[in-house]
Amino acid sequence: MENLTLTGGLQTNSIPIEPIHEVCYAYMLEFGKASSAFVNCSVGYSRPFRVCEECVVHYETSVVIYNEIIQDEHSSKCKDKLLKADRIQILNQVYQNIHDVWNDARCSKCFSSVNYKNASVRYEKDNKTAEFVDQFEAMNICILNKSSTQSVHKGRNETICNRCEKNYKMLNDLYRSMSKESPEGICMDVVDMMNYTRQMWGSTLKCSKRPIDMVPIIVIAVIVLLMPVIFYISNRIYGQKQYRKLMKQKRMSRHAVNSLYSGQAGAHLHQDSTSARTNI
Repeated sequence: MENLTLTGGLQTNSIPIEPIHEVCYAYMLEFGKASSAFVNCSVGYSRPFRVCEECVVHYETSVVIYNEIIQDEHSSKCKDKLLKADRIQILNQVYQNIHDVWNDARCSKCFSSVNYKNASVRYEKDNKTAEFVDQFEAMNICILNKSSTQSVHKGRNETICNRCEKNYKMLNDLYRSMSKESPEGICMDVVDMMNYTRQMWGSTLKCSKRPIDMVPIIVIAVIVLLMPVIFYISNRIYGQKQYRKLMKQKRMSRHAVNSLYSGQAGAHLHQDSTSARTNI
């Protein structure tokens, strides 16, 4: 067992240190290499975001080595010596950070399988992810083939908007279907590709802003201008009809009153004549 010598003033103390088994030390070094490789890779591919596809080998290697430390059943007891030896637990924290980055980016959604065998990592992309990547590349090729780099950044390019519209629609529809099939989230590589394409299509190329069709606007303006005239004419016609109807009702009312008055007068005359004959 090795001794650590501490010198403080005139007093010297020797503290025995338990040695790390060679197997555990090898695990520690290999995990450090794999985890640092993943960190460097994830930072390097953070913009544009391609961490899932480009860093899968480093991530899987880190996970495999960490799991081997946990499952170590030899007399070396690497799990206790490397993961539980102190309060800080560096290896656990590093692994947790790597795991969080991978899970937060939904990187597992990019692949149908990831396998570590014979010190190498083999993986296959998910079918939808592979299809999306192919369409994304086709979209970029379409944009670059239809214009120079300078014209792409000048504003709306009718050639690009017209000829690449089908590519954009196919890519956008595929992304929407992937989002519906996976409500918990999709691979961040795919999300970043779609965000980039939408920004390029709408903000840079201005392809989402169609020329304004003036016909509906003109029609609405004409209708608004004609509404007072139409209202005046209809009110005039309707008012005249109502006036005629009212005058007719007034004439009928006067005729009815006259008839009623004439009938009452005749009845009184008849009654007076009858009374006179009776008196005679």
